[in-house]
Amino acid sequence: MRHGANRETVSLRIPCAADAKALVAAVQASCDQLSVWLPWATADYGDDTAIQWIDGAFGASHRFVIETGGQLLGCGFLSRFDRLHRSAHLGYWVRTDRTRQGYATAATRLMTRFALGPGAFERVEIRVAVGNLASRRVAEKSGATFEGIARNGFCLHGVMHDVCVFSFVRGDAIPNAPRSFLSVREGS
Repeated sequence: MRHGANRETVSLRIPCAADAKALVAAVQASCDQLSVWLPWATADYGDDTAIQWIDGAFGASHRFVIETGGQLLGCGFLSRFDRLHRSAHLGYWVRTDRTRQGYATAATRLMTRFALGPGAFERVEIRVAVGNLASRRVAEKSGATFEGIARNGFCLHGVMHDVCVFSFVRGDAIPNAPRSFLSVREGS
């Protein structure tokens, strides 16, 4: 896994209001690439929307800032909790100028370890549009098991897309995420 020339540490933490400006900057700097797969990533993404996401207004039950050296690289989340079947969905994005350096892969492994920790979930699912090659590669490199393709499993911009379904289940060997750690503290 590539982590860039300076081998930076990747960490996750709970977002706080002070992250709004950096979150807006990351989304706006990456809008052209993100908006293809994430409909909320628009040029008018601003402080109010960032604060709403930080406060949990959009359904992600656990939200994380992905960072290194105090710089916000992107975000991750666990959502769609199914308490009966003890499963959750996992998602992630990294700002365009920091992609292809292993950050999303390390963050995915960290979120998975958190989600499958003691007393938590039995299954973590990653659903990626078939055409989203970069995100598929993150799921593959993170060690998730490819389970198949769900036809018309994702609606984006009013168009149905097939999705690749990946998963981790309790007992899977999750590769180490070198130079990474999870902080459950709030804020920066």
